[in-house]
Amino acid sequence: MARYCIDLYFDKKLSRQELIGRITSIAGCRAVPDEPDTYTCDHVHISLAELPHSQTPAEIRHATGLEVPAYHLEVYVHSAADEAFQERWDRVLDLLAGGEDAVAIHEAEWILLVQKNGQLTLDNTGETLSPHYRDYILRKRPAQQARLGILT
Repeated sequence: MARYCIDLYFDKKLSRQELIGRITSIAGCRAVPDEPDTYTCDHVHISLAELPHSQTPAEIRHATGLEVPAYHLEVYVHSAADEAFQERWDRVLDLLAGGEDAVAIHEAEWILLVQKNGQLTLDNTGETLSPHYRDYILRKRPAQQARLGILT
């Protein structure tokens, strides 16, 4: 089954319990039976996951200045339908609503967005965050745009 995922990393000041509280406060979101730390909201699945390798925190710190913990959120859908992708972005924006520093990464290297001090910045290269979804996000929430690039 296809899986279209965004990895969302929050500042290490935000605890696992606070993240779980944020996830479960999303309207219609519920725990997935027999899958610890995994939740579903219609098309979107949100899962707390350990970092895939120890290099990631250093790469994120180098690229964005953000200090991240040893876990992140996987926000994913199983359908490439526009409706599912829009809902995925809606859930990402719900999770970012608290204003904490965060970064969203696609395929373990492409920086899609960064939030610092409550200011959202979207990648404007069009290489991974398409202009269609960048415009969708901008209709939902004001954001700056910049070339964010890849983790190094």
